[in-house]
Amino acid sequence: MGLMLAPQLISVLNVSSAYTIATGGTITTDEIYTVHTFTSSGTFTVTSVGVDPNLEYLVIAGGGGGGAGLASNSNGAGGGAGGYRCSVTGENSGGGASAETPIVATVKSYTISVGAGGAGGIYSSNGGSGGGASSIDATVVTVGGGGGAGSDSGGPSGPASTGGSGGGAGAINGNPPNNGAAGTANEGYAGGNYISGGLAAGGGGAGSVGTNSSSGAGGSGVSSSINGTPTTRALGGKGNSTLNPGGANTGTGGDGSVAGVVTNGAAGGSGIVIIRYVSSPVTYTAATGGTITTDGDYKVHTFTTSGTFTVTTAGAGSGGLKYLVIAGGGGGGSGLSGNSNGGGGGAGGYRCSVTGENSGGGASAEAPLIPIVQAYTITIGAGGAGGAYSSNRGSSGTASSLDVDVVTFGGGSGGGGNGSSSGAAGGSGGGGTYIGGAGGARTANEGYVGGAYVTGGQGAGGGGAGGTATGTNNGTGGVGVSSSIDATPTTRAVGGSATGTAAGTANTGNGGGGATGASTATGGVGGSGVVIIRYKFQ
Repeated sequence: MGLMLAPQLISVLNVSSAYTIATGGTITTDEIYTVHTFTSSGTFTVTSVGVDPNLEYLVIAGGGGGGAGLASNSNGAGGGAGGYRCSVTGENSGGGASAETPIVATVKSYTISVGAGGAGGIYSSNGGSGGGASSIDATVVTVGGGGGAGSDSGGPSGPASTGGSGGGAGAINGNPPNNGAAGTANEGYAGGNYISGGLAAGGGGAGSVGTNSSSGAGGSGVSSSINGTPTTRALGGKGNSTLNPGGANTGTGGDGSVAGVVTNGAAGGSGIVIIRYVSSPVTYTAATGGTITTDGDYKVHTFTTSGTFTVTTAGAGSGGLKYLVIAGGGGGGSGLSGNSNGGGGGAGGYRCSVTGENSGGGASAEAPLIPIVQAYTITIGAGGAGGAYSSNRGSSGTASSLDVDVVTFGGGSGGGGNGSSSGAAGGSGGGGTYIGGAGGARTANEGYVGGAYVTGGQGAGGGGAGGTATGTNNGTGGVGVSSSIDATPTTRAVGGSATGTAAGTANTGNGGGGATGASTATGGVGGSGVVIIRYKFQ
């Protein structure tokens, strides 16, 4: 008689074989993923391959060491970041490359190598050493960061070296300019160039070229959420610095030494290898609150007034809670005489986590929120009042928020003609006006500065989420940003112009217009804010 299995046992066996199983490194979980982190070399062993066989990875080599200086006007250059390769969907590899194709798992042991950071250049004038390579078997290999150049007033005795990202050029005071070393395609960028004087350049980063010797800042890194926490790694080392080493397991380049200090360049940071794979089923979110609509497989909750968003079921692996949070726009200022106009109000701060879209101020989309079964307090910011005639600044808008997790600043008010002429700071700044009014400051990653007064009695427009004021005498408010979070492409958070008293549209975060001096009008009121949340429900 053949072996008979109970239905419950058959179900268990099917589930256990549906997902990949592996050992090695430090093992954590993030929603539907199991994550293996290697901070030193080791072995990653796959014992069972699931229905989804893909292994997503982040492989970063060791950063290059910074160079050493010598004379009082010759500094060491920053080391280049370790090569950066990533296969996480929606993220990037180094050097501006897109995410790579994941590894298709097989039952075997994979050799993991984690590259060491390069040593700093030895005083005096020696270049830093390159970092070590990191790899998953021979399948994914990244090149160590290039060492930063050593410097001397007579010429570089330790030149920059190539790498995943290249080392920065050293200071060669009194000699012709020279270039930083090259990075490796699809892994990182070149180091910065030497221009003049005794200042050395920054090392290349995974996200940008190192800065030339005028400032010596290292190139930017690249962020990844492969382990569930957004983390920026693989930055270039700074030239002319206080000798910060690259952080352990970041692949960041070491800093170059400051002129006249008898010290070596700083060491580069060691590399890292992270691998993740699907180990549990996708589940979906359910929630209540606001006005609820459906867009394909997504539910969209729109809040035009303050309220409560309540998650009753927290999904995992289905993309999280994507949001658009816009604060109230600033009110426009008022004028006084025929040649003295009010400034436009700044747009409310704009933060967005929809993939492929942008936050304000030129920032990329943020990471979605991971849903938790709880009630989230939603606050909708009011638009600021317009300034009363004559010469009064408007009122700034107020903040909008998705509980404490996402808060945006109200738009700055526009300046009043001949009175308080500068625009106020905010999510985007208010426009300045007569006489000499500065544009209001912005909030980083939410909007742009307000326009500054130029000439005559013309006020300047407020900053928008997508740009600062433009046009004749900066009179046109800055552009907004478009989002399709609710399925309809809509531009919001436009700066108020300084050519009339137009009110900002409700629930857009637009700034109010600045009143002309030829009228006795009050400045335009800013538009109220909005909060929109989107998640996958099936």
